[in-house]
Amino acid sequence: MVPHTGEVFGTITNAQWVMACALPLIAMTETPLGQLNRMNQLAFLLLAGLSGPFSIFALPIFVWRLWTNRDAHSIRLFSVALVLSSTQLITTLRNYVSFEGEREPFHLAITVIDRWLGALANGWRSDNWYFVLITILFGITLLFLVWSPKYRRLNLALLFMTGAVLGSTWLKFMPGHSRHLDWISMDDRYFFRPKVMTFWILAGALFQAERVRQFAGAVLLMLGLMSVKHGEYNWWRKHIYPELPWSAPALEIDKGNAVEILINPAPYSVQVPDRKW
Repeated sequence: MVPHTGEVFGTITNAQWVMACALPLIAMTETPLGQLNRMNQLAFLLLAGLSGPFSIFALPIFVWRLWTNRDAHSIRLFSVALVLSSTQLITTLRNYVSFEGEREPFHLAITVIDRWLGALANGWRSDNWYFVLITILFGITLLFLVWSPKYRRLNLALLFMTGAVLGSTWLKFMPGHSRHLDWISMDDRYFFRPKVMTFWILAGALFQAERVRQFAGAVLLMLGLMSVKHGEYNWWRKHIYPELPWSAPALEIDKGNAVEILINPAPYSVQVPDRKW
């Protein structure tokens, strides 16, 4: 249960963020013995890969798997991941539109890192010196735990995916929306997956042989779980949205007129152009 606004559960479209969490697990775990289990992995990879661009980031991990374990299942997984990632890459490049506005790459980089580690360590932005210190110590300890002997291969895959997601977030907003993510409740879905995979790394530390890694993992997990509670607003309480009068805009659409439809949450709206025919 990671600290987040619940945004990722707000619409079926955001299922891509949840499903993509399993991609590095499929890539880095041993080949299942049962045929049904292997078919299940392929089917899940197909659905998750078509639901969002994350198969692009997962492809190097499937290449790594194929390089170290060249069995038939690894070849099939790599083949599916290659087709899906190529499809997503072409789609993304053909539909990419850059923002226009402020361009502050360093500020955005710090914001992205803080939205990931700061939210886990503090439940909010690191806006004073001791929160900054806690966040830095959290990050250093996390890197120490990634290099744990038992799950090092999986941890490196999870960290790579985390970096890829955060890096792509930076690339998306840097050209003209560098301060878009300053408020911690803004577009929280971009940080859900990095937080989940960080929690998995910390949970794995509890099963290491060295007591110091177990203790460090337990401390960071407690910090992360406590941050759900001590954030500066209630992460989970969602208010019922008001009903919006859509009958009048619907009549205008029937007449072929251009109309602006107000949607929840305010102040968002949908612009419907007039029909020319």
